[in-house]
Amino acid sequence: PTSQPLLSQAALAVIRATLPAEDRQTMVVQALAPTPADDDNDGIPDNVVLKLLNTAMEQLSMTTTTDDGANNSTPSTISIMTLSGALGALELFLLDETTREMMLKITGTLMETILITLEQQQQQQDDNDNNLACILLKFLCVWCDSCPTVVIQLLSSAHSTVLPKYMTGKNMSSSSSDLSKGLACLLLGLTLEYLPSTSTDGTQEAVEAGGWNKESILQLVTSAVGMSTYLKRLEAVIKMTATSQQNQHLVWKNLEYNTFREWYQSQVFVVRRCIVREMAGGVSGDDDDDDTDAEDATTATSGNKALKKLVAQQSKEVESLRLEVASLAKEKVAVESQLNTWKRRVVEAPSAVDDMLQELVDTKAKLETTVSTLQEEVASKEALLESTRLKEQETVEQLQQTLQSAQATSTDLEQERDALQTELQALSS
Repeated sequence: PTSQPLLSQAALAVIRATLPAEDRQTMVVQALAPTPADDDNDGIPDNVVLKLLNTAMEQLSMTTTTDDGANNSTPSTISIMTLSGALGALELFLLDETTREMMLKITGTLMETILITLEQQQQQQDDNDNNLACILLKFLCVWCDSCPTVVIQLLSSAHSTVLPKYMTGKNMSSSSSDLSKGLACLLLGLTLEYLPSTSTDGTQEAVEAGGWNKESILQLVTSAVGMSTYLKRLEAVIKMTATSQQNQHLVWKNLEYNTFREWYQSQVFVVRRCIVREMAGGVSGDDDDDDTDAEDATTATSGNKALKKLVAQQSKEVESLRLEVASLAKEKVAVESQLNTWKRRVVEAPSAVDDMLQELVDTKAKLETTVSTLQEEVASKEALLESTRLKEQETVEQLQQTLQSAQATSTDLEQERDALQTELQALSS
């Protein structure tokens, strides 16, 4: 039933959101040196990573062939759903280059088994086989992301030659989906990005893995499908929705599909930038690139290098603008989500909104009454203050008049005293 894989995808989304990355990394480390299984568990390991690995290998073994070339069994919807859940959960533990390399040591022959299974399912005519191919290609893409060691291991396998067949879709069933083609294109693009250009021993020789190198991968892409078709197949997956007909080979829960789509889109830009760099002759477009070309500016080779550097630099600037636009788009989505939340609350609870509005009106009326009362008190205080000021002013004026009268009396007394002194002096003489 469709509800079962949807439930599985929902569980992956919950685990992704609730299980911290530190705990997942610890589980991977513990899987490198697992504790012995208890007898009560019938030999089943306690480590979650090992349990998931055992489940994936068990389901993949149902699609392996016997020595006579016949399939042991046809993959069923239930086994594919179980495999999808196991590999999807293992993807949660692929956090960085270190955990991917550790997973390579833990899983043993898992990668080889996946490639063999893809090779066997290539010519099948059942939609279940396309489901299986999409699940396996998606897991390989996540595993190879940012990890050269895993890329070298993948390309070193003799069965890696099946990847171009999924990319082109030739000699495959008509039900081959755009999703499987897009994932195969992405996987080859990631190998082009993360396969080292030169060896780590100090020599400038190109690194080869199973006969593959950067030049051969780029040549395969351009000759097998053409660069335009290759890029269109990459972009086709981005345009899919969780429920689109083109995406019918995987059942998605919207939340988990959005996570995958965001990761896939970022990897497509990584691959596009890598292709531009490789077609520009390995020039990255950085400002600190070798500028010795200036010494040979008159040569045609120097002109070509300068043009390639310019193209690579333009690609880098476009990538920077893309990241800025993506950041703004996330902010826009967050704002729209908040607006939708408030809108939904208003629509779903109109009575609560009415109560809030009535409470607001009542509060406003109370505030207006309080303000009016305070204004009256202020006016009364001002009137009292003015009356007191007037009384004090009248008192001051009265005191000033009394002082002036006293001063006049004092002047008259002084004059009379002077006159008496003058008369006394006259009589005494």
